[in-house]
Amino acid sequence: MTPTGTTIGWQLGAAGASELTDLMVLPADSTLASGDEAVPQVAPQIMFLLREDLGGPGLTAAGVCAAASVAAGLAVTAADGSTVTGVRIAAHALPCDFDLSLVGALLELDGDVVATAAGAAIAGHPAEAVARFANERAANGERPLRRGQLVGSGLLMAPRPVTGPGEAAAVFGRLGTVSVTVA
Repeated sequence: MTPTGTTIGWQLGAAGASELTDLMVLPADSTLASGDEAVPQVAPQIMFLLREDLGGPGLTAAGVCAAASVAAGLAVTAADGSTVTGVRIAAHALPCDFDLSLVGALLELDGDVVATAAGAAIAGHPAEAVARFANERAANGERPLRRGQLVGSGLLMAPRPVTGPGEAAAVFGRLGTVSVTVA
């Protein structure tokens, strides 16, 4: 499937990487429709905003953190949970100067905590997943990841269905909270 919109980055996952387009980024005050046929699913993730180009070979998690800022993310997936169809990102990003593997995340649905995870759920460290992806691109002769791109490091837990109405929120230690309204 070819994504629509302009490519602004990448979404990493267990099945590989897919393009992240501008049309997939959910603006503030977004409302997701919840109906019988299309029940959205959500999961927290750590997002990287690249301040510099990232290329391999030999890129490490430390190299990713030196070249990126991090932000809280909430991924919206397809009904079967297999593909990220949208991403909501916190309004601020922080320097990547702390141990992301220890950052805790809660998934709240209408104020109730339904799941918890830590950054270590993604390749031991979310920046490690980004480093592996950049190194694989280099090994395949592909372009480096570019300054200004967003990279979703992968879902911290299995996506949960949102039957709405209410709010879905990813609450992160240190990174803050990001949420969407479900109608």
